[in-house]
Amino acid sequence: MKMTSAVIEIITLIIVILGLLFFDFATSNYVVLISILVVGSRLGWLFYKRELTLKANIQKEGRIFSGWMRYGTILLLAFGLLFVFQDDIKGLPIWLTDQEPVWFTFFHVGAQEAIFRVYLLSRLQTILDSRAVIAVLGGLLFGVVHFILPGALIVVAFTSILGTAWCYVYQRYPNFILVWLSHTLLNFAIKSLVQ
Repeated sequence: MKMTSAVIEIITLIIVILGLLFFDFATSNYVVLISILVVGSRLGWLFYKRELTLKANIQKEGRIFSGWMRYGTILLLAFGLLFVFQDDIKGLPIWLTDQEPVWFTFFHVGAQEAIFRVYLLSRLQTILDSRAVIAVLGGLLFGVVHFILPGALIVVAFTSILGTAWCYVYQRYPNFILVWLSHTLLNFAIKSLVQ
């Protein structure tokens, strides 16, 4: 029963992601908001049913230093990629510029991590055994969502690689706070390059 439910949820998420690609950016913001609300309520239900737990899926105790070292390594590699491709990320939308409030970056990144690390990975782990396959699928879906940005091909490649790395590390070190901070710091680095 859990596997069937997980397959249906993943297919629904893929349909929503593909739907994002066919709407203009202003319309897709509504789709993103609805997706966040649906996934948020589903996460709440999964916690209520104890299919997800705070200890196992959000803040696994122990090995925090090892986890932070892995997330930090991903972050340093991402900074290097940003430096190499800094000319290709010019003209990003308003939500990655200085015109948005800082709190929105924390919220936006937190929502992405809740959807793609906590929710999607838990569903993929229900139907697949291979950590590598789960990481690649999660990373590709994370990358495809970014197709709506300018310079889509380079952005999708960059976010797919990062998404795959974050998914792989999150499976070994499931710490929402660490992956959220890593992603947030990267977004602030992108903002500093855009200006």
